[in-house]
Amino acid sequence: METTVIRLIDNRTDMPISVTNKENLKDTNNGSRDIPPNQGEQITISIPWCDNAVSFARHHMEVTVQKTGTTWSVWQAEFDLRVKVLASTDWAWHNPGIELYRPPDDPPIGTNDVLIVIEESGKLRIDPWGHRV
Repeated sequence: METTVIRLIDNRTDMPISVTNKENLKDTNNGSRDIPPNQGEQITISIPWCDNAVSFARHHMEVTVQKTGTTWSVWQAEFDLRVKVLASTDWAWHNPGIELYRPPDDPPIGTNDVLIVIEESGKLRIDPWGHRV
């Protein structure tokens, strides 16, 4: 199984968002990284793997949308024999969580890159790398 890697975060709201990788703080400047309003920033974050509530505290990333006050907790796991990128908005692990992205079956090495889009409404979505709408 290949890890899903975020290559760009596109903030389409009129307020900053902040991103924190709880598994590897170096990915987000040893803490939180702010993305200015109406801007996209290149970033490299491997979405943490988490398959249980016990390890959740250290194995997820958070995207806080200041416009709505919502924090999206994001992780990846294998459910139903499929890798899925999942989320919650209550700072808790869920089985299975809100499905944001499902990588293709057996992707070629190095092709599991994605971008995160924070829509103007504050909703988070994940698109395959190279796909910008």
